[in-house]
Amino acid sequence: STCRGDGKVLKPDRPIMPLESCFSRGVDPASCHKYSTYSDLNGLGRVFYIFMDVPGPLQLDEVMPKGHRAESFAVYDWYSSKVTWLNSTNFTLSAGYEGHGFGMLSPVVGGWVFIGERAKLVPAASLRFKQFTNKHGLTVQVAGVTNEQLEVCAAEMQSGLLVCKQVSFQVSGTTEIEFSSTTVAFI
Repeated sequence: STCRGDGKVLKPDRPIMPLESCFSRGVDPASCHKYSTYSDLNGLGRVFYIFMDVPGPLQLDEVMPKGHRAESFAVYDWYSSKVTWLNSTNFTLSAGYEGHGFGMLSPVVGGWVFIGERAKLVPAASLRFKQFTNKHGLTVQVAGVTNEQLEVCAAEMQSGLLVCKQVSFQVSGTTEIEFSSTTVAFI
């Protein structure tokens, strides 16, 4: 699904483009079927989305500007729901049921990596997720519309657990959810 309950499209903040490596390696961008885009999330930073027609290994600098530390990001594989904590500048997306690779590169904040709505093609759209704070883990301000029900997920770095919370909106507005070490203790 790609829409919110009122029909508004949950989309990234930038149109999809070929990876920089398509240009820097002298490959014709028309034949390089590796793409990325991103969502800028207030208080969290930039979440990157990566699509590969033929999945395989990638370098961190093919997706994001140089200067980011690899250990401050994790990769979420959309097809397998697997979270991989980066400890080098290399990572791999695996093929899904269609043979393509689709993943998300998300920053680690407060020991948590935000995944968002796993069922959406853009799991961390800025239209949905308004603000992030890091007081006792990761607090997320979520926007929704009347009668909408969501599942919002994050993964805890220490345990590796993927934690999902249900959010219901009786009326349109925002609500906050928190992912913290006490969340993991009760799973």
